[in-house]
Amino acid sequence: MTSKPNLVAASGKRLCLSAYGVDVELLAGRHRGSDFTLLNYRGPGYFDGVHPHRHMHATEWFWMLEGKIECTVDGATRILTPGEFIEIPPNADHVWRNPAKEPFRMLIGFTDPEMDGYFIELFDLLKSAKTWPPADRNVLAELNARYKTEVSVMEKAA
Repeated sequence: MTSKPNLVAASGKRLCLSAYGVDVELLAGRHRGSDFTLLNYRGPGYFDGVHPHRHMHATEWFWMLEGKIECTVDGATRILTPGEFIEIPPNADHVWRNPAKEPFRMLIGFTDPEMDGYFIELFDLLKSAKTWPPADRNVLAELNARYKTEVSVMEKAA
């Protein structure tokens, strides 16, 4: 017996998040009944990216569509340009940023359908915080813990 395909329609209400020059469209995830999370992620030039971290049980991947990012995974750094793809296995320390003045766009995917909730909660925090990162770092630690993500001790990409 084969299972029915899960068709995710692009029509209907779009779930878009925006803060600090970053726009994220949630294409798939628990909010759409998917078995994975898929984001259309747009960021500005010279975007500082994310803090070093690891996902305890989810594989993450990036597919570059426009611009470029510098990505470090377990100490190995490379520049990703349009058409390139990288897969980051669970527990791999990673960090990324945009080193260029041009904006970038990439698809970000996770094998965990719950990761869309992480981005929804993160953008709620971004909108409500008076400063970023927030003065109370426990708020971020609690968010990371709910989504089985840990801050890494690796150096952030220079």
